[in-house]
Amino acid sequence: MTEMHWLAAGQISAAYAARRLSPVELIQGLLERVSSQNPQLNAFIKVDAEAALDAARVAEKEILAGRT
Repeated sequence: MTEMHWLAAGQISAAYAARRLSPVELIQGLLERVSSQNPQLNAFIKVDAEAALDAARVAEKEILAGRT
């Protein structure tokens, strides 16, 4: 699979449907990318990782329940 930060919305949706990727995995990967790149880029003032992970967990439950 392409590196997560390069995936388009359609690719993410297809990966979710095929169970090759979960919202939690995606957010964890993106948070790792932000953490590794932001010291050089200074693109983010504040990253609310817990809120992002909480939202991803809710989305993952919805997907597993068949609600996309």
